[in-house]
Amino acid sequence: MHAGKHIIGKQFLDITYNGNTDGIALQRTTENMLRKELLPQLEALFDRYSPDDEIISIDRLALEFTLDANDMENNLAQRIIEGLNEALARKIKNKSARPTPASKFVQLLIFYLRNGYLPWWSHFTGTGNWHSFVLENLSASLPAYEKAQLQAVIQETQARQRVAVQFHETYFWEFINILSGSQTIFNAWYNDLQHITEWIARTDQQQSFRVNIRLSILQFLSTPSGGSSQSPNAMSEQLAKIVKAQLEEVLPKGTLHKETGTLKLLIDELNNKDFKALMTQELRREKTTSSGSTSQQATNADKTETDTQQKEQPPAAVNATQDNQPVLSEADTIYINNAGLVIVAPYLGRFFDKLGLLNDNQINNVSRAITLLQHIVTGENEFEEFEVVLPKLLCGLKPQDPIPQKYQLTTADKEAAAELLQAVITNWQVLKNTSVAGLRESFLQREGKLQMAGDQWRLKVQTSSYDMLLDYLPWNIKMIKLAWMQSLLVVEWND
Repeated sequence: MHAGKHIIGKQFLDITYNGNTDGIALQRTTENMLRKELLPQLEALFDRYSPDDEIISIDRLALEFTLDANDMENNLAQRIIEGLNEALARKIKNKSARPTPASKFVQLLIFYLRNGYLPWWSHFTGTGNWHSFVLENLSASLPAYEKAQLQAVIQETQARQRVAVQFHETYFWEFINILSGSQTIFNAWYNDLQHITEWIARTDQQQSFRVNIRLSILQFLSTPSGGSSQSPNAMSEQLAKIVKAQLEEVLPKGTLHKETGTLKLLIDELNNKDFKALMTQELRREKTTSSGSTSQQATNADKTETDTQQKEQPPAAVNATQDNQPVLSEADTIYINNAGLVIVAPYLGRFFDKLGLLNDNQINNVSRAITLLQHIVTGENEFEEFEVVLPKLLCGLKPQDPIPQKYQLTTADKEAAAELLQAVITNWQVLKNTSVAGLRESFLQREGKLQMAGDQWRLKVQTSSYDMLLDYLPWNIKMIKLAWMQSLLVVEWND
């Protein structure tokens, strides 16, 4: 775990001083001590308590002690470390503080599906190896109660939309296999669905077909009668209905009856009784193999399983309401790495209007608008939804609102974004010959944290040595409220 990252959500140091002293001087001395002495010792202490491939999670840990005023500067850090060492030793004896990597992954995924962003304790700040991380964990064997949690969360409309639109092809079907309880049926359908989707490309409705197929499958699996409770034949018949219904939506009327080529062969295969019988046979063989393997290990495993069940209690069930809307409190913090996007906010009205994105001061294609804003920051085309909380706010969405669909940037989109950034450089004269890449790296790709404060958002941007140039920024970014935004955004940067 030493190669990983220790994360502290919030830390408070409350000092009650008995006597007369300069409060401001005491605060400065304490802050300097925390930065130079305490933080390096904390990292070393946490390293000792975190073995490889193990996660330790502690919700709250409080220390209280008395220290002589003369020892404050020299001994405060040491006393904190000693107290933490004793407290950690007690806490870590409690197994509930040590969730498995699989359990932590399920918690993270459920949080993301419900909220549209990652929890503060996540180590992901960008796309990075997100795809391989999700695929690896979905491919692993998950306990039944964690599968049940995933089954429950997709009963929520926003979660289904997020899975259908955002999940990469490589792990969407692994997720479906978990929900359905069988790999055989959906794996057999995968190639046929790919062929049908490719065939539909000539109708320019490939993406909507894929998303609607996914939504229909998720809707089916989220119902009590769906998933592993279905027989193979019933599940195959339901899948055939889903595919045919969505084809009728995207194809001209009567096409399914007239089609005699590749599509007709694929549809015939979906309805073929021999195909269904083969799926039934394969599913039974799969279950038999699994059962046989389990039986061979049963004698030695019985006692271990009993002990595990006694020690390991499943977490509380997910509260699955149909449209469970997450509500942000003022205590919630969202960490982002594109905080510098606020620099271009005053340009967005003209920018969106030029690209035909505005109707009556409202954005008519939020998917395109959000993709453009993230491209302005990164120069890339791909992103995960948890990376675009700030672009959502600047486009009038809430963090938990799902992005309706993926959008592929055109050459014209990219050229317009480059022109906007060049205009920023030109008008911010102190930047002189700074390149677009330099603007992105120095200012736009900046870490920050978002919090709700009453009915407005507050963004605190991480400082940098470049920030002295903000004094020469010829427009105000301290308060942002574009015509289509729901809430005021107050920015704290270089204050």
